[in-house]
Amino acid sequence: MERPAITALAYISKTNAMGHEMNESSPDTHNSMVNIDQFKMNTHDDQQMYARVTPSIPILPFNDKDDLSPEEERRLMAKTPLIDLRQVLSRLEIVAHLQALIAHYFQLPIELVTPEADLVDEIERHIWARELEVSFEKVEYGKILCGRDDNGELTGGLSDRGLLIGFFMAMDFAGGVGVCVVYDEDSGTFPVAEGDYGNYADCKNINELADILETVRLKLMTVQS
Repeated sequence: MERPAITALAYISKTNAMGHEMNESSPDTHNSMVNIDQFKMNTHDDQQMYARVTPSIPILPFNDKDDLSPEEERRLMAKTPLIDLRQVLSRLEIVAHLQALIAHYFQLPIELVTPEADLVDEIERHIWARELEVSFEKVEYGKILCGRDDNGELTGGLSDRGLLIGFFMAMDFAGGVGVCVVYDEDSGTFPVAEGDYGNYADCKNINELADILETVRLKLMTVQS
């Protein structure tokens, strides 16, 4: 069963609960806080970057419903698992939080969100299987943003494989873990340089995401001591 291309496009065009909107050409330059995943996309090349570590915030689960009432949104956001890396004592706590966060965000059974599960080829595939009402094995990927040639045939385009996880990383992951990048020393927790802590987008599973956050946690221990 082939997925209609508009399905994925409708997903990524949503505005999230914090009022962010997708921008195809640049990162969110209106917000001084930038996800660590956007190090290479930032427009502050000559400025010192700082990691800012704060308690995580409630986030609205990712879905295709744009008619939720304010009460429904508050109810869903209240279920967000929260974390404060300044108080975390072990990597195991980080792994457990990431499992709960991703399960909450995509409304998946936590049994499917294992530390070893591939974020795209397993976790995201379960999401599409649910939305398309097909089995996990029958999920097929389509393309979005295609053009048409003179004969009306589709050309170019981007595969929608990985788009849902990419949206999560770009829009809500930083808030869900309480770690972002700022360019103001007063609001930063400690200075960082590009590449110091890896890239969320390069992570294949929860274990690799946890490795990045554990490195941040260990750095915090030296800063706080």
